[in-house]
Amino acid sequence: MRILLVAHGFPPVQFGGTEMYTYSLGKELSRRGVDVHVVFTRYEGLGQRPEESQAEGSAPQNNWVRPDGLAPIRFVTKMYHYDGITCWQIPIKEHYLTSLENTYRDPFIDQQFHVVLEQVRPDIVHFLYMLGGLSASMVPLSKSLGVPALATLTDFSLMCPFGQLLKPDGQQCAGPGDSRGCAACTGEMSGYFEYLAWLKEISSPRPAESRPDFLLAGLARHVATLAPISSADSDRLVAVLSNTQAKYNALRRKISPGATGHRRSRSQEPPQKASGRERDTTLVSKFPRTERAYMERARYLKWALTQLDAVVAPTRYLMDRFVEWGVDRSKVLFSEYGVDDSLFRSFLKVPSDHLRFGYIGQIQPHKGVGTLLEAFSQLDSPTATLTVYGDTNSLAAKEYLGKIGHLTKAPRVTMAGTFPPDRIAAVMSRMDVLVVPSIWAENSPLVVRNALLAHLPVVASNVEGLTIYVRNGQNGLTFEPGDARGLLACLARFVTEPGLVEQMSKATPPTKIISEDAKQLMDVYRQLAGKRSRTGDDIGTADESS
Repeated sequence: MRILLVAHGFPPVQFGGTEMYTYSLGKELSRRGVDVHVVFTRYEGLGQRPEESQAEGSAPQNNWVRPDGLAPIRFVTKMYHYDGITCWQIPIKEHYLTSLENTYRDPFIDQQFHVVLEQVRPDIVHFLYMLGGLSASMVPLSKSLGVPALATLTDFSLMCPFGQLLKPDGQQCAGPGDSRGCAACTGEMSGYFEYLAWLKEISSPRPAESRPDFLLAGLARHVATLAPISSADSDRLVAVLSNTQAKYNALRRKISPGATGHRRSRSQEPPQKASGRERDTTLVSKFPRTERAYMERARYLKWALTQLDAVVAPTRYLMDRFVEWGVDRSKVLFSEYGVDDSLFRSFLKVPSDHLRFGYIGQIQPHKGVGTLLEAFSQLDSPTATLTVYGDTNSLAAKEYLGKIGHLTKAPRVTMAGTFPPDRIAAVMSRMDVLVVPSIWAENSPLVVRNALLAHLPVVASNVEGLTIYVRNGQNGLTFEPGDARGLLACLARFVTEPGLVEQMSKATPPTKIISEDAKQLMDVYRQLAGKRSRTGDDIGTADESS
């Protein structure tokens, strides 16, 4: 059996939760005799269009190819092998952010993916992610070739542009409904793509090479201060905006009245940005197409989900929310992620003479790192330590740390940066308690599952996706999201009750491992492959209205 896994990143390029799960699943399927291929995107440097970029590897590339039914395209996807898995890496560049539609329905990605499908000819396509540089239209494209497709839900990004169903003030969103409210919720970001359209409009009479494709790089500094952008998009967006200042300045000199004598009409004046409290209302009125754009996004993504043969939900909360949103319940399979237990089979705790708290994850507002640092700074213990693992060098992390950085300088706090994924057991062997202070409804995070394998007590926010693994008073403690005092009370219990760590370590429940997960998925693959009715090599067009 040949399986094509689709994700928005993959080791050794990216090491997020979805990426590591894709890697673990691919390795286990390969061990079971499956021919595993992974296609993913990688954001590459500025300056070249995707069709002009140079790729390396053994696959046909930089060649004009013509998949049946398509005009000739330049195939720039890189193919290589990593740990027994065949990887297909699609480069994405500036074009990814030149329209809202491109973030979920990208013709360039579809063209590259079509060629990959023709090269691989998989029995099944399994989507572990559909956005974040990918294209949801890959689903109907797979189906048009007669290839069964299923998807595993990993967050709320299909229904929520931010990915976490969080409002800008950090409150949980009850649901997007028809997505009318998404335009206001995203604040200044709502006008981003229309601002791009304005820049293109005023330069349309000029040569193609001088047409601006980017927003003012100065806006990048403001973008970084907005409420949480989905983790898959934030760094790409800020990088594009931050690194194009020179290009924009050169363009501005060409089109400014003083430099060219060209006078702008009133219609060519840039849309004014709303600021502060006004943005939720005035911005949407200044960009009347925004609501319709988000509604179209929701409509198309819902339709793309209907094209899937099966949908896997790792938590019941996630399953229920997507069913409420309109996903056919009969297609949804509840199945928890499996976690790679190979690194924990000979796990041994490194002893210590003091209490060690730890955090592993993104340095982002929705992860609640500020809440943790605030609580720990008030902990009455002269010896307890806190070690925070996470990337502090990304632009989004730097912006966040600019607001909470003073808390990182508290005594006995260490910002330890990142570590290779195969060091997870070694890192946890030097912890006594893992803290997961997220303010969003986490989706079965692998770090918590790893903590179960390490028999670590977990202090976690009382949110869906965490409390299914952390049983308050048994193998951990819970507190309300964003409540620093509540978190402080949890940390203090481990200080004042010396035997609590050992007691809760013994109460750690078992967790599903990757071998069980792969076995169940292979059963699903076989069922879908058995129903496959390939219509031939000619590509068809899925009827979106059906």
